[in-house]
Amino acid sequence: MLALIVNESMLVGKTTSESVLEFSKSDILDIKDEVSRVRELNLNPAYVNAANNHIRDMERLSLARKSILLEISDFNPSVMVIHFNNGVNQYEETLRHL
Repeated sequence: MLALIVNESMLVGKTTSESVLEFSKSDILDIKDEVSRVRELNLNPAYVNAANNHIRDMERLSLARKSILLEISDFNPSVMVIHFNNGVNQYEETLRHL
């Protein structure tokens, strides 16, 4: 991960420490927590509509509050792919649940 940050900082003329400070770890953790909540809702067929509403709410709030585009599609409860891009930082993670 550090190599990616160094590479990014070289491209935009920032020092590594500036890039690390701007990396939105708390935003990514918040999104991960909410997507995990959707996963829990999707595991119970009675809550599928609630999960879909939760996804739409997350997409609207992320754009309204932090100008972050968030899209969750083709939800699979056993595999969770998070792609984060706020215009400054990009992050992608794949989580697999048994």
